[in-house]
Amino acid sequence: MALTYSPTSESPSRSWLHAYEASNEPLVTKGLESAMHRQATKPLVRVVVVDYDGGETTLACLRSLEATNWPEDSLEIVLVDNASQKPVTALVRSELPRIRVIESSENLGFGGGCNLGIGDLTGVDYVALINNDMTVEPEWLSPLVDAVNKGPRIGASSPKIILASRYRKIRLRSDVSTHGRGDKRTLGIRIDAARVGGVDVTSDIRYISGTWGPELQSDGSLSVWTNGLAELLIPFSEEDTEECELLLSSLGPVEVSIEEDGAETGRASATISARPQWISIQATRPTIEVIQNTGTEIIADGFGVDRGYLDIDNGLDDLPGEIPVWCGGAVLLKSEYLRASGRFDSSLFLYYEDVDLSLRGSTLGWRYVYEPASVVHHIHAATASRNWRRSEQLKERNRLVVLRRHAGLVAGTKAWINTAGATAGYAKRDIVSPMLHGEKPRPAYVAARLRALSSAAASFLSSR
Repeated sequence: MALTYSPTSESPSRSWLHAYEASNEPLVTKGLESAMHRQATKPLVRVVVVDYDGGETTLACLRSLEATNWPEDSLEIVLVDNASQKPVTALVRSELPRIRVIESSENLGFGGGCNLGIGDLTGVDYVALINNDMTVEPEWLSPLVDAVNKGPRIGASSPKIILASRYRKIRLRSDVSTHGRGDKRTLGIRIDAARVGGVDVTSDIRYISGTWGPELQSDGSLSVWTNGLAELLIPFSEEDTEECELLLSSLGPVEVSIEEDGAETGRASATISARPQWISIQATRPTIEVIQNTGTEIIADGFGVDRGYLDIDNGLDDLPGEIPVWCGGAVLLKSEYLRASGRFDSSLFLYYEDVDLSLRGSTLGWRYVYEPASVVHHIHAATASRNWRRSEQLKERNRLVVLRRHAGLVAGTKAWINTAGATAGYAKRDIVSPMLHGEKPRPAYVAARLRALSSAAASFLSSR
């Protein structure tokens, strides 16, 4: 599937510009004249961090950026506060005075916030975007600058993004059964929660294989069913032996075995029933670092996927090369590329705005590269996961909008129909099947997908 940018596509919103002009913060930029008088030998890099109630996570990001090995007069760090309810702006101004703070009167989303921080590019050679839930290593910047200058028309360079936690691989085995009455899946064990050393780590579990994906429960929690054999990555804080506990349930009595990958002693077995119960094992193997992103790829129906996702960081992903799409979570952009390709479409608010801008630039002849010598660490989805339903709605809606914009109406409509069909399947799982079993239906996820379909359809019609 070829995705191209059409000049007749929807025009990016300009609301970010009005917000910039209306900001109480003075428009401080390094103009051409001051750039000519800079004594530094390095090009000027503007680093933009967008924050919405990131708190200590954002502060950790900013502190790591201040430790960047790059001349101070050639590194400008900009914090954009997206109308946080609990902003860190006062603390940043007092404790990190080098950082320029811009406060938006409204939440502009990721793309709009980035546009506000990017601002006037006069005298700026490069713009780096770093998510507020990232921390960078001191040498992260130089390899990206070198990489973006290794060939003609390279507009962006992406680092190796590693998940912030360290992990151990855990394997679950069980028999399977079918729930029936609208739910045809073969189900093994339901994973409701996880603890390591008594600390809840449920939100940081990574599912490698053998699961049906997260399901939103009536109480707002997320659970995951296995299909008989599943591999998970569980976060651990130390190299020493630690107790890992999993809260498990099943459709009926079933024997489950839990083992740590490659360990002789990290094993447990139990009979699990419909009532959730905690099962524990002692984990002994060395922890591993896990990759989150080495660039982005576009697959069927416009889904953007992380290259290298959940690969062990063992050197196999350390080959630089060209990538189809850069990830907005951490990237270095040439100012020349931004001038030619434009800014983010802030109407996308969150998700796929980086895919949109990448594809726009590709059509103009720009290329993008992955540079593994630059390393950043990511608390994956730390901010967006606070409202899973809203996140899923935006992902689905924006995927369809961006696909239609760059691949055309036929491809967009086909993906919309496929998404509607998948939503019908989720309706059977979450609404029809529970009702037929005398259980409480769970309509929230289906409702989020329906809102995404409706909004995408409206966008399709308005762009005809």
